[in-house]
Amino acid sequence: MIYRKDIDCLRGLSVIAVILYHYKFDFFSGGYLGVDIFFVISGYLITSIILKEMLIKKFSLINFYERRIRRLFPALIFVISITCILFQTILLESELKKLFSSVTSAILFYANFFFQSSGSYFSPLNEQQPLLHTWSLSIEEQFYLIFPIFLYFFFKRINLIFVITFLFAFFSICLSQFGGNLKFSYPYFEDSFQFFATPQFAFYFTLTRIWEILAGCLLAIFMFKNKKKYENKYLTLFGYILILSTILSFDKDSLHPSIISLIPVVGTLLVLMYSNTKFNEKGVFKIFNNTFFLNIGIISYSLYLWHQPIYQFFNKIYFIDSNISFKILVIFIILTLSNLSFKFIEKPFRKKEKIKNKKIFLYYCLSSFLIVSFSYYFSNIKDYSNTYSNLVLNISKHSKYFQDNKFICSTNADFYISPKNACILGKTKDPELALIGDSHLDLITLELEKQLIDYGVSAYQFSYRGCVPSINLKVFNDKRYNCDKYFNEVLNQIKINKNIKKILIFSRWSFNLKGERFKNEQGGNEIGEGHYFIPLDKDTLTESQNRKENILKNIETFIKQLNNLDNKIYIVMPTPEMGWEIPNNLARIVYYKNEISKDTLSISKNKFEERNKEIKNFFETISLKYKLNLIYPDDIFCDNLRCYSHYNNVPLFFDDDHLSSEGAKLLSQKILKLIY
Repeated sequence: MIYRKDIDCLRGLSVIAVILYHYKFDFFSGGYLGVDIFFVISGYLITSIILKEMLIKKFSLINFYERRIRRLFPALIFVISITCILFQTILLESELKKLFSSVTSAILFYANFFFQSSGSYFSPLNEQQPLLHTWSLSIEEQFYLIFPIFLYFFFKRINLIFVITFLFAFFSICLSQFGGNLKFSYPYFEDSFQFFATPQFAFYFTLTRIWEILAGCLLAIFMFKNKKKYENKYLTLFGYILILSTILSFDKDSLHPSIISLIPVVGTLLVLMYSNTKFNEKGVFKIFNNTFFLNIGIISYSLYLWHQPIYQFFNKIYFIDSNISFKILVIFIILTLSNLSFKFIEKPFRKKEKIKNKKIFLYYCLSSFLIVSFSYYFSNIKDYSNTYSNLVLNISKHSKYFQDNKFICSTNADFYISPKNACILGKTKDPELALIGDSHLDLITLELEKQLIDYGVSAYQFSYRGCVPSINLKVFNDKRYNCDKYFNEVLNQIKINKNIKKILIFSRWSFNLKGERFKNEQGGNEIGEGHYFIPLDKDTLTESQNRKENILKNIETFIKQLNNLDNKIYIVMPTPEMGWEIPNNLARIVYYKNEISKDTLSISKNKFEERNKEIKNFFETISLKYKLNLIYPDDIFCDNLRCYSHYNNVPLFFDDDHLSSEGAKLLSQKILKLIY
């Protein structure tokens, strides 16, 4: 196949988009689409090469897989090895086990399923994983295992190949578009059909992503059949515009993959089909076809491999998410490493005269076996008890506060507990106290129950993780939540239970109001998706201020109905959000830097007050109207200047915003002193 500079330039643009997205440069909110462009290019090139070799009867499956091994695995194995060595110096036990498990998944081609089991591509559980980006390599490798064999056996029926490939691609895009309407249990379909119903598993799942690779395959088959050279500078330019516009306009909330993903895919197909060197190096086309993009494209594979682990290594030590200068330094580092690995790893292994075919298979099998064996040892066998000091272990264990305890009394998106079956905390059978809230309430209940027992009283726990205490609201774009139903049932239970005299409400108020994750402007940017509340009769996000006004209105309506039941109402005002996951990061600082101070991982008191100004003013305004008793936790966590994440080297938070056992104990003591 004739070498095309424009394809390497397109690779360069794509890998830059991915890097700038992962490095959180705002203008590249859709930079993750660079992977989709790679998928299309890969399908097109592989199919074109195979068809040409079959035509001249030089194709061999063994030779094909030998070339794939030469192209992909030496650099991958090298980067994985260096990543493991680097991160062993800074990761804690649970993090190391997750890393080595991901290593195995990358080597054995199932990284997409591994990371799918940990949550969304944009979720906190995955975003900071050093080898997260290998999910896309796994999908490509799964494609390589099947599609060439399909071409090999049906080559003489090229029209049948095209039809079957088209039908499978059509099935794949339909699954990515409508798959959210499906369920894994009878009756297997949601009650109401939604046109945009991207399933949660779609981003990583092979069957919902393979259509992008097959789109490239279809183009290659079409051009092979027609034996015609296409050229159109206007369609090529339109293709570039489609690619660039989606990279700049898509974001983590875009319904991707779905039918709208056709925009960058079609753009890529137009460039691959109609681009020509006659006009590529002239005028506006030089924006996309120049020496810079070409050189980046040539080393794009190494760049892609290096960018995630190097960035996450520095981010875990120096919290560089908001530091532009440090990000530029990291980009310089990965460019240097990529050039070196391309020159000394990629290029030598591609030369058959240096490394024979039999040896490349032997090297691949042996190195893969060794890496998987080492990974299994480090993730399942190795004893880490003597690796860390007692202080490091005592700090980091607070990160397991949620998973090591039975928080079984709270409703969540996947498990509904009717308020009539609510847990009773404490010893007495007829509680006079009702606790209402979300996960922030749920996470203090273990310590709160100890205090209730000491006081000789008990309480009902009415908590729904991810739902703000209110009525007439639902979670945007997530049908699993039944917030309105739950809190209306809570109102009914309190109404019919005459023993309840006091009500305590505790929620992550400002996050529920704004829907945006917390950024502390000191390098701590809470990772994860937004979480927005909208009216029951709406399906779209309104302008931010209107949305907040509606949320406050419905919180007040809920409180008003509670107040009409003649109960004494207590509101726990906001606790600090930190922006960092506290236990592991605090333990890492002690482990890596061997130092800790009171200010370590603290945030500005002004930032805390700024974040919570609207909700504070709201509750203070309505407090007289409904005779609310406001409980301020500030003095537990903050002084006049800072809000602190730990006390006497004990974390006050188990993640970045939920309280740890120590934080929960301190807050529970204050709550019950004020109530009783």
